[in-house]
Amino acid sequence: MNVRMKKILVPIDFSAGAKLAFSYAALFAMEYNAELYILNVVDTAVDRSLVFDLDSIEEEWLQEQVEIAEKKMEEFMDENAHDVTITPAVRIGEPVKEIIAFCKMEQIELIVIGANGIDGFKPAWLGGTAYAILRNAPCPVFSVKPQEREILPEYS
Repeated sequence: MNVRMKKILVPIDFSAGAKLAFSYAALFAMEYNAELYILNVVDTAVDRSLVFDLDSIEEEWLQEQVEIAEKKMEEFMDENAHDVTITPAVRIGEPVKEIIAFCKMEQIELIVIGANGIDGFKPAWLGGTAYAILRNAPCPVFSVKPQEREILPEYS
């Protein structure tokens, strides 16, 4: 039986876990000659009690956050290229919903995600976003947890 993976997605929150997940995904992409996508979602969950006139500043704030994310994505790709072609994307919204929608739209065949990102430990053994992706993804999910034993090649 042959494994077929032509499109791989790595959700990127710029955490150490996301960087490690990207290293695994880059290896898979090289091995299977797959397209590698990275996606950052600008989270629209804002503590509305801290903002008096949300409508007037929300659009400006979101555009600013998208520009920051795009710059970080460029830097991330420069630092982590691994001889693989990367297609970056930035979306606005709730991360889990946007990641799932992106997978469906792009017909992603594998998600490689860091087990613990910047959202902390919800539940303790798997990050909240990773857990929700695992439960709702339209394709297989490979969850990467930082470990004491390194199995990646030295270049990662």
